[in-house]
Amino acid sequence: MGTDTDWNTVSASLYHTLAIKNDGTLWSWGNNEDGQLGLGDMADRNTPQQVGGDSDWMALGGGGWHHSGALKDDGTLWSWGSTDHGLDCDAVDCKYPQQKESATNWIAITVGRYHNLSIAEDDGTLWTWGYNGDGYLGLGEGADDFVSNPTLIR
Repeated sequence: MGTDTDWNTVSASLYHTLAIKNDGTLWSWGNNEDGQLGLGDMADRNTPQQVGGDSDWMALGGGGWHHSGALKDDGTLWSWGSTDHGLDCDAVDCKYPQQKESATNWIAITVGRYHNLSIAEDDGTLWTWGYNGDGYLGLGEGADDFVSNPTLIR
């Protein structure tokens, strides 16, 4: 059993878990079928593993079955894992956290089974991306089945 006492926040999905320690480092463990652990491969992990060397993570998306999302202290938005869930990187790059876009104004993120949502700090607007089956994205009729970049929800 683990003995660390410096965990700050945690988010669990059906298949994997993400956590941030007090020092801002990001950790992951569990199923890694699509690289959702952000460790650069697809090997499952039974114990927490540090994701990269950055120490500026502040919020977790969690919830995604085969993808993950998080925010950094500077307001940048990051995601990784299955390309079926709103990622527009190649299969190798998606196994590591990828900055979603250049904006630095994000204050909240959540990751659903097939889609993602984030809130912009400057105006409180809600943005979404990923798979739009069954209207997951809230974009109305005629919306594409797959949206790779954050799109404003009215």
